[in-house]
Amino acid sequence: MTDPENLSSHTVPSLMKRLWVHGFLVGFALVLVILLAWVFLRGAPAPSTTAGPETAPLAQAPPSQSEAAKATPAVSSPAPAGAALPLKGQLEQVLAGIRDANLIKDLSQMMGLYSPSFPHLKEKAEHISRLWETYDYLDMDFQVDEVKYLAPQQAFARVTWNIETRNRKTSILKKTTKSYLVWFTRESDEWRIQALENQPPPPQEKP
Repeated sequence: MTDPENLSSHTVPSLMKRLWVHGFLVGFALVLVILLAWVFLRGAPAPSTTAGPETAPLAQAPPSQSEAAKATPAVSSPAPAGAALPLKGQLEQVLAGIRDANLIKDLSQMMGLYSPSFPHLKEKAEHISRLWETYDYLDMDFQVDEVKYLAPQQAFARVTWNIETRNRKTSILKKTTKSYLVWFTRESDEWRIQALENQPPPPQEKP
């Protein structure tokens, strides 16, 4: 039979050796796991916490022609040379102001359509005021003929007026036709009446 003392003396060193080997393997495995975890965490990219400037811009396709047209500020093309009113139309605007001032009896508006160089301008204003005291102008229309430039800032026209008035005292209605030769001058970029001459009515044909 085997001696118990000898068995115990051989068994203890062997057990200690196995325990040491197992401990070494467990420790080595633990170190390896820690090392792998450290390598993995260090190698992973850190998530970006900001958007926009930290992100590389994506390549963009060139804008289409319609988009480029929208982005380009519009430039107005110059007006054609014939866009302005012809001379006749410009002079008719002055005469329309004369008509309107007579209908509403606005002396300030009326005299603003005459040039300061108009002969006897003050007497002209007084004459108009006296007419308005006697007559109400019910209707006025005009016809412009023979328009022409006399100089870059001067023009001439023949004007025929058809006027309907009512006497304020008698209430008598009256229609008259008057013709004038009218000279215009351009002052402060506006046409004004510089002078006028009363023309006699054309002779009526005998039946």
